[in-house]
Parts: sequence; structure tokens; C-alpha cells
Amino acid sequence: MKKMITLTCIVLFVGTIEGFAQRCLPKQWGIEINGGWSDGYPLIKNRNLDYSLGLAFFRYSQNQNKWSAGVEYMEKTFCYKCNAVPVCQFLISGGYFTNILSNRVKSLFFNLGGMFLAGYESINWGVRSFCDGASLKDENKFVGGGCLGIELETYITNRFLVSLRAREKILINSVKTFHFEYSIGIKFIIK
Repeated sequence: MKKMITLTCIVLFVGTIEGFAQRCLPKQWGIEINGGWSDGYPLIKNRNLDYSLGLAFFRYSQNQNKWSAGVEYMEKTFCYKCNAVPVCQFLISGGYFTNILSNRVKSLFFNLGGMFLAGYESINWGVRSFCDGASLKDENKFVGGGCLGIELETYITNRFLVSLRAREKILINSVKTFHFEYSIGIKFIIK
């Protein structure tokens, strides 16, 4: 009887210990889908909605740091009289994020990182003339540069994360060199 009570107490004690999944392990990888706004706060100021969309793959290395590579699409609209002139960028990105702060149970992370960017910029989808006779001087072209950013990410479940990101893009050979962008992303750990 003593053995049965002791065994029951041990089982109840072990059952109350809270366990966490192993998170941010080296060679663990996943996929991220993100979307956001760029160049100001269009929702607050009732301006044109300048937005960005992205798909990225990431892989953790030592100390919760991670490599990231992906594709991005950004659209910014300029106004000329009554016409909306869209500037669209199709970019390939690759970079590294370093973990600056995290809590003890590895559920909240603050990262700092940089990325290289290269891609193509389309101005007004290649149409250079307007109905009033004006024409655009800039043409579609290749752009390149980089960005620096901060990221706050938190685990929702053991495989799903939500991230908030703010970054400053510097694109050489673009219509606008500097772009401030903030976004929200959903990440899924595959392996």
C-alpha cells in the first residue's frame, strides 16, 4: 500500500511540472507570410494605401539567431493631377537577424538584423504618357540595396509565431531611395 501511495504521489507531482517545447533550435526552419505598410501611416492620414507583401523562409542558427531569404512585393502610389501613378517593386531579399533579448521561457524575442535586396521596379506599369500630354522621365529598372530592421516575435503555439517588424530600406537606382516599412507576419515552423 505504501508503494502504491508513493507511486501515485510521484505521478501526480510529475504531471504538474510544466513543459515547454524546444524552440529556436539550430537547423530548425520554417516559412513566413507578412504584409504591411510603407512610407508613413496611410490608415491614420487617409492617404493612398502603400503596402507590401512578402514570403520568406528562415532557418535558426546558434543562440536563437536566424537566416532569412524571400521575395517581396511593394506598391507605392504617387499622384499626378487626377492620375494615380503606381511604383511597384519586386524584390529578392536575404539577411541575418541577431537575437538581442528574449524571456526565460523562450516565448518572446527581440531581434535586430539586416538584409540585402535586389529586384525590379516598374513605374506606372511601363506606360510613360498621360492623357494631358505629360510623360514620365523615369523608366522601369533594376534596383538594389539593403535594409536594417528590428523585429518582435512571439509564439502563439509551439509551431506558430506572430512577428511585428519595422525597417528602413535603402534602394539605389529607385524613384525613392529611402522607404520606411512596418509589417506584421505569421510564421510556421516546419521542422
